[in-house]
Formats: sequence, C-alpha cells, structure tokens
Amino acid sequence: MFALIFQAVTAVFVVVGCLVVGKWLGKKVFKTKKEVSGVKRAAQQASVAMREAGYKLFPNMLDNLVVGDVDDFFQDIKDFSTMLKSGNEVIAKELDGVFDRSLTARLRTPEGRAAVKVRLEMAETVATEVAKASAPLVVAAALAVL
Repeated sequence: MFALIFQAVTAVFVVVGCLVVGKWLGKKVFKTKKEVSGVKRAAQQASVAMREAGYKLFPNMLDNLVVGDVDDFFQDIKDFSTMLKSGNEVIAKELDGVFDRSLTARLRTPEGRAAVKVRLEMAETVATEVAKASAPLVVAAALAVL
C-alpha cells in the first residue's frame, strides 16, 4: 500500500516537473522564434527599401534568406563573387544600373526631385568655382563638397 502511494506521489511530481520544464523550454523557444521572426521582418523591409532604391542583387539575397531558400541564397553569393572576379567593366555596368534605377526612383517623388535639384545646383556651383580658380587646393575642396 505504501509503495502504491509512493508511486502515485512520484508520478505527480514527475508530471508537474515535466510541465514546469516544458513551460520554461516553450518560453525560450518561442522567444527565440519571435526574435528570428523580427529579424526576418526587418530583412524583408530592408529588401523592399533596397528594391525601391534601385538595387536588385542584394534584395534578392535577402528575400532568399528570409524565405529559407538556402540554395538560391548561396547561388546569389556565388553569382556576386563571379561578378567581382569578372573585372571592373562588369562591376561598373552593375553600379551604373543601380545608379540609373536609384535616380529614377528618386525622381518619382517630389522630395526626391528636390534633392536631385539641390545636388545639381551644388555641382554647378562647384564647377563654377573650379573654373574660376586654378589652385589645386580649391579643386580638392570642391571635390570634397560633392
């Protein structure tokens, strides 16, 4: 009889202990899952912002990382390293494309058009100053403004 009561009490302690440990592990796992989900959401938002700014390669990498497509993510990294190995012309072409898409994206909004207008005015001012002075110090200062 005593053995039966001891087994029942032990079973209750084991069940309660499992519930306590399970609840603690659940909090740790789901907290981590929330943190990972937060990072994924931030990566998605960064991907959208980069795509709107005219980038293509990096947003694709982020998208593949967010959805867990590791094969395509590593393929994107391989393509990027191949582009870097291809030489300056390929890199310059990619950067020109980013610049064109970025400028197009800026010109779509009034704020972007105003920013481009300010930059153009700055460039014209610098060009005028450089044309007036032939001293290397003025040229260096003008280039630093840009």
